[in-house]
Amino acid sequence: MSNAQIYLSGIKNHNETMKALRNLKELMTEQLRSLYLGDAHLEELLLGFVRETSDPTLRSLFFKYINQTSDQIIILKRVFNDLFEQKRGGDSNVFIAITQEARSQMSLTEGKEIKDALMILYIQYIIHHKIVMFGSICTYGKLMGFYDDISLLHQELEREKKMDRDLAMIAESIVDIKVPQYA
Repeated sequence: MSNAQIYLSGIKNHNETMKALRNLKELMTEQLRSLYLGDAHLEELLLGFVRETSDPTLRSLFFKYINQTSDQIIILKRVFNDLFEQKRGGDSNVFIAITQEARSQMSLTEGKEIKDALMILYIQYIIHHKIVMFGSICTYGKLMGFYDDISLLHQELEREKKMDRDLAMIAESIVDIKVPQYA
């Protein structure tokens, strides 16, 4: 079964059990749950990448992102409490699909530098998804007047953007210096 089929079957199963969203708060809550559950997958993936990377700067950045993700989990718990919502339920199909794809590609990839570039690629996939999620949640929360929580989540959005820029800088140095251009 291809990774796309695995992802699509997960969406199908998720859609069969998912409840209908009736308002903006429910949509925001589902997105918060997806981030919360997805961060657990992200931490696991990052720990694996810390062991795999050959670049000390990249390893240090992965550790920094693990800490940032742990902080985000605490913030998301606080927001759930403020909204009087449970963290359980929902799903994180996008995070699951990306982590499965990353593991699959890593097992097929040779060369430390190529693996480092691949790890950056997959972490950036996740970061870009999180940027979209945090941005949407901040917009919805602002419309509903959840200003204190949105302020916290907006700070996390900015931290994700900074991490993306930091990874892009490392990726450029890996590609420019270490990765052979032609086999």
